[in-house]
Amino acid sequence: MPRLENWSITNNLEPYQAPELQVKRLEGEIYNDEFNRLKDGKYIITSRLLKLDLINNVAQTNNTEYILGKMSEEYAEWLKNNNIKLEEIYQWINQI
Repeated sequence: MPRLENWSITNNLEPYQAPELQVKRLEGEIYNDEFNRLKDGKYIITSRLLKLDLINNVAQTNNTEYILGKMSEEYAEWLKNNNIKLEEIYQWINQI
């Protein structure tokens, strides 16, 4: 299973779209691409994030299931500075 390192969760950056309609995606460095399409360490943005399992550190997108390695330090700092808990994003994603 591919692994994402230095990952973060982003949305589709459409400023006039309602928050509940925004598409969440993962971005980060991919390792162990199952089909050897991507070199280890290549920066990617995934398809739509469908499930986020914080207990097992696994994420499911439209096309792929990823093991989540270390979160991006910048993303962790952004979450902290904006008083956002990853669990809140988890709950929002898993409601869809």
